[in-house]
Amino acid sequence: MKVGLEWAMKEVMQMCKSESTKGCEHPERLKGKPEECSPEQITECHGDVKEHPCVKEK
Repeated sequence: MKVGLEWAMKEVMQMCKSESTKGCEHPERLKGKPEECSPEQITECHGDVKEHPCVKEK
C-alpha cells in the first residue's frame, strides 16, 4: 500500500508543479518560470535554438 501512496503523492506534486510551469518541457530543470530562463539554461535544455520553445507568444 505504501507504494500506491508514494505514487499518488508524486502525481499530485507533479500536477501542482505543472500548473506553475505550464508549457515547460523540462520542469525538473526549471529554477523559476520558463520566461526567466537564461540563454545558458535554454541551450542546456534544448540545444542550439533561436527561441525558447517553452515560452509561447500570446
